[in-house]
Amino acid sequence: MNLLPSLPKQALLIAATAAAFALVTSASAQTTSMRMEIPFSFVAGDQTLPAGAYQVRVEESTCRVVILPAAETRILAFRLSLKSVSRKPANAELGTLQFQKYGDEYVLHAVWRPGQTEGHFFAQSKTERDLARLYSPAEVATIDSSR
Repeated sequence: MNLLPSLPKQALLIAATAAAFALVTSASAQTTSMRMEIPFSFVAGDQTLPAGAYQVRVEESTCRVVILPAAETRILAFRLSLKSVSRKPANAELGTLQFQKYGDEYVLHAVWRPGQTEGHFFAQSKTERDLARLYSPAEVATIDSSR
């Protein structure tokens, strides 16, 4: 028994293609890409990354941040926590990464997309939990995206 109405196969193919295009377009509209110059090495997840240029993509729909080091081909992805953090509207023009400093180590802590006052914390990694047991966060450092 055929449950589909008698539409030509070409019409079904066009409709399926349009639906797939709409899904891809809406998903990409929720991704923000930022270029960051980070002047110190830092911990992201359980990895220590060197100072340098990074491309940071925030994928709002998946609560994920993708970090692409400029000098390497590996891609690093990190989960954002559902807990959000606010910033002043005057600071919202550029994208921002926030780091907590534990001893001599900087740990990637939060991210804000350009134009947004609500950002997200990164899920705390085992490395950050270990550092937090040894040190109190001494300072907070913020890096803004390039224009």
